[in-house]
Amino acid sequence: GSSNILQNDIYDNVSDDGGGALAMFYGNANVISNTISNNQSVGGAAIYMNVSSPQIENNIMVNNSTPWFEGSVLYLFWSNPNIVGNLIANNNTSGIYINDTSTATIINSTIVNNYEAGIIFRNASNATIKNCIIYGNQAQNPLQINQIKIIDADADPIFDFCNIQGGLAGFSGAGSGSNYNPANYTNN
Repeated sequence: GSSNILQNDIYDNVSDDGGGALAMFYGNANVISNTISNNQSVGGAAIYMNVSSPQIENNIMVNNSTPWFEGSVLYLFWSNPNIVGNLIANNNTSGIYINDTSTATIINSTIVNNYEAGIIFRNASNATIKNCIIYGNQAQNPLQINQIKIIDADADPIFDFCNIQGGLAGFSGAGSGSNYNPANYTNN
């Protein structure tokens, strides 16, 4: 079965492992309408997912942090979440890190003003991202726009009806530029 984590304020937690606020292993939790703020961890400052398929919906995730740039607010390993209607903003880490063949669906979410990148893809991971705003995410190098970071050339996420700062020029990493399939970037 699945657990419901509904309408909570989850804040000021510290983890020396994954999941500053929540960690899921082989889980299918519904994480809906929570405010997740001021949490810290090595990976997944708000939520760490490992072999999980949760519903992450209508949450506010702000002011969370990790000590390393790829730590991220939402950290996915071999996971396939639905991420719908969330605000991921003003975090001292990247917004979403999609790793190790994870496949996410991200819809109607705002991912803004995070450090390093809005979304990072690594190790054959992909996502379908629709009707999202990805803006103002600052790379380690302040001269670089880093809204989408595709670390490996084997990731080809799909973007449809999104507002991404800089468009395709806001993409970085080995999987961007000539290694990214522009047919996967539509109506933006």
